[in-house]
Amino acid sequence: MNQGRKLDNALVQRIQRMHNSGSPKRTIARVLGVSYNTVSKYSDQSNRARPPESPQVKTKPSTAAQTDRAASTRSSPRT
Repeated sequence: MNQGRKLDNALVQRIQRMHNSGSPKRTIARVLGVSYNTVSKYSDQSNRARPPESPQVKTKPSTAAQTDRAASTRSSPRT
């Protein structure tokens, strides 16, 4: 359902820049004089254009003492 006027590329880029910088969609709509739905449409397009960020997995580095303890408990026979 395509209704209304087609936005020029500069306005679309401005919506995407403002959205990527963290501006709320309602604020972008009010400042640029477009509807909230229009901002949602074009800001969602900018999210699809970017590759998803890979999740950051933080691992706790093991110390040499922890590694030595783990190795010694595995190699000792059970009594």
